[in-house]
Amino acid sequence: DLYLERYRDEWEFETDGLVFVVNYEGLWDYLDSQYTATNHHYYNIALKPPPVSKETILEGIEWNVSRLGKVIPTAVVKPVIIGGSTITRCSLSNVENVEKLRLKIGDRIEIERANDVIPYFKANKEDHVLDLSIIPHRCPSCYNLLDRIGPHLVCSFNACTERIIMEIVHWVQTCEMDGLSESFVRKLVEAGRISSIKSLYELQEKDFIGIEGFGPRKIEIGLEQIKKSRTMYVRQFLTRLGINGVGKKALEKLGINSVEEIFSFKTDDSFIGNSLEAFVKENSNFIHDLLSVIKVCDEDMKEEKQSLGKICLTGAASKGRKELIIELHKIGYIVVDNVNKDTNILICEDVNKNSSKLQKAKKLGIKIISYEDFFGGNI
Repeated sequence: DLYLERYRDEWEFETDGLVFVVNYEGLWDYLDSQYTATNHHYYNIALKPPPVSKETILEGIEWNVSRLGKVIPTAVVKPVIIGGSTITRCSLSNVENVEKLRLKIGDRIEIERANDVIPYFKANKEDHVLDLSIIPHRCPSCYNLLDRIGPHLVCSFNACTERIIMEIVHWVQTCEMDGLSESFVRKLVEAGRISSIKSLYELQEKDFIGIEGFGPRKIEIGLEQIKKSRTMYVRQFLTRLGINGVGKKALEKLGINSVEEIFSFKTDDSFIGNSLEAFVKENSNFIHDLLSVIKVCDEDMKEEKQSLGKICLTGAASKGRKELIIELHKIGYIVVDNVNKDTNILICEDVNKNSSKLQKAKKLGIKIISYEDFFGGNI
């Protein structure tokens, strides 16, 4: 309460919340083990202050096609300043939300910044029936009739230009091809030079001839980054496909280590397992097309490359955990989250402490060493 009522305004630095951490390290592994979708630790709890909201005017609605064909409405609003930022647009999420808000151009509306970052459409201050003319019946890209699936309008035409563009953009972003912006991809698709992720890998220098904005250096950088992304590990490959809920740690727990296991996988009836199995079944041809132009390596090949052993980290160090992991990978170690019989070394803050990881390492006879001793004081 003191943070929300007093400290947040008094502190000389800006904050968007606090994070509380369970102070008994012995519970950390247990708390993390209770969840499958693990892109963060569950012994952390965030306190977020209530967002600031303001009134403005709805000036229009834009409808944009996603890579999955969903037609997403975005409110265009009269500029308003919230938390030091000027807001001119905010997502309306789906057509069902537009219907519930009973919107009409010119309405007085209330918007806020969710978590002090994302503009959020909070309420319509007017009371009238929905203006049906603001809801499209045809795709704004390919002009095919839209389907209503649950809360969404959906373009089901697989060859829709905007769907193709967004699918390729998602791929190049997850592959960290910084030289391939959305405008880079859009120009190539609209010029008919690429029509899928697969065709991206078939690009040659001559394919850029006649397209404005592509100089020799830009072409060189683009082709080089495409070439670098031709090889990846199987879990990288699956996460880059954008399957709902499927991340690297979830794939580890599901036991996906090779291309063969992608196609032989049978769900464990979890949300993630069901999502993965359904995607592979529905997109088998798409996956095989990608595999014809990129090389996907088994996860055990990664371990062969890094053969010095497996290291687990626990406790605090004078450097950040991510920085230490990068250093260990460069040396040739694999960094794991938990201590088990395959772990070679446990690096800790103090070898005399009695945390659950230290107890387990001692029981298994695993080498225990402090951060200072392992890194020679260079941390």
